[in-house]
Amino acid sequence: MELDLVKKEFRNEQDYIIESTKRDSLYYSKHAIERMCQRGIEVEDVEGSASLGDPIEKQYHGKDIKFLFQQPKSQDPKYYSVVALAIPPLVISVCHFKEDVWEMVDGIMRRKEEDE
Repeated sequence: MELDLVKKEFRNEQDYIIESTKRDSLYYSKHAIERMCQRGIEVEDVEGSASLGDPIEKQYHGKDIKFLFQQPKSQDPKYYSVVALAIPPLVISVCHFKEDVWEMVDGIMRRKEEDE
């Protein structure tokens, strides 16, 4: 299945990632596995973040599209997973939120606006 077919079969890109995760079709990069081990984050936790909620950010830096999913069902989320839009979706990293970069807005972590 090519990414163009994904766009036809699913309502949007994030739905493809969410549904793929629910079907156990999520792959992990070596970097992501290393970070998960370092930070004590389990596969089930990452899959929960990618299957239960809306992404907190969409990134496109010219190479591939990535979605950031925060830790689900938490008043004080500690981590987010970075999932690349691919077939199958690929977790490329798992990161802790940095207080100087992120803030909670209406239950969702958002990047702080830079001071002008």
